[in-house]
Amino acid sequence: MVRRILILSAVLILSLDLFPFTIRVRGIEDRGAPIYLLVFAAEEGFPDDREGGVFSYMATPAEAEGGIEIPLEEGRYAVTLFQDINGDSRLNKWFFGKPREPYGVSGARRRPLRSPNFENSCINFKSGKTFYIELWQP
Repeated sequence: MVRRILILSAVLILSLDLFPFTIRVRGIEDRGAPIYLLVFAAEEGFPDDREGGVFSYMATPAEAEGGIEIPLEEGRYAVTLFQDINGDSRLNKWFFGKPREPYGVSGARRRPLRSPNFENSCINFKSGKTFYIELWQP
């Protein structure tokens, strides 16, 4: 019995380390299109190259509103997200770089007027915290 309790305790402690923080998305209007979340630890690939990020996830709108658990260690990260309205799995932009689909970025208190800067988008993510990112309409 004691061994079973120790094993369950170890599993619980390890699982807490797997999901140290949560991202919740606000401002979702289209309930049918998936939301892509990208996490970057460095400027390379930021803001929309999924290969350059340290974590990416495709969520339903309900999942994104409820909270996406990020399985990374505490640290300094920048997060971007977009809603894939046309289903091509990428953020579509106008020829001058403005997004054509709903998008969001960590650290933005207002709708970004230009492409986000990695340094300005970084947040110190702490274990057990929930962070909110607004999904801006194009």
